[in-house]
Amino acid sequence: MLHGPYIQWTRTVQGKTVTRYLSQEQLERYRAWFDNAHRLKDLVTKLEIASLQALETVETSTSPRRPRHTEG
Repeated sequence: MLHGPYIQWTRTVQGKTVTRYLSQEQLERYRAWFDNAHRLKDLVTKLEIASLQALETVETSTSPRRPRHTEG
């Protein structure tokens, strides 16, 4: 095998890390797919953050409050 640098495509499949080495031609051919996958991961991360923020907002606004003790 020639000396690097090598182009690697690494991902997780069924909980295991899988690495595949690509040629420059393969990288160019599939670059749009890799770019789309990267954008999708970014969108999912943003959606997770927005969901957590929404949950915190709802939980904060609807959490039960202790009744005030009034002297009467």
